[in-house]
Amino acid sequence: MSVFGDRLKLLRNEKLKTHGLTQKKLGNMFNVEKGTVSNWENGNRTPDIEVISKLADLFDVSVDYLLGRTDKRKPNHLTKEDMIKLAPEYAWLFEEEGLKYIKLVEGIKADDIPPEAVEEIIDTILKYRHLNKK
Repeated sequence: MSVFGDRLKLLRNEKLKTHGLTQKKLGNMFNVEKGTVSNWENGNRTPDIEVISKLADLFDVSVDYLLGRTDKRKPNHLTKEDMIKLAPEYAWLFEEEGLKYIKLVEGIKADDIPPEAVEEIIDTILKYRHLNKK
């Protein structure tokens, strides 16, 4: 197998568990047959660079990762574990409560609220969170 094929299969299988992304569904997304996706995954064929770029976007990884040029999925990408090591006091953000706050902040950012106001909202949420924990 090729590095590209191995990584494509790994990423698709991750999405298979969470989103049911089969070879057939991936093929439909790129207007190719299931067999073509199978050939990509088995290293028998490689898609053109435009498709590789779109696959990288779909799986939220870099093209370099897909092609085996790096083992980091994204340049300068911090994993959950990296973030907890860097700022253990924010480990709670990865728990259920924290994920609710993150969704709230994402919604606020989507509403085109100025960054300074978003920062102030986040600070206020954190203040009240700490008060409620005492």
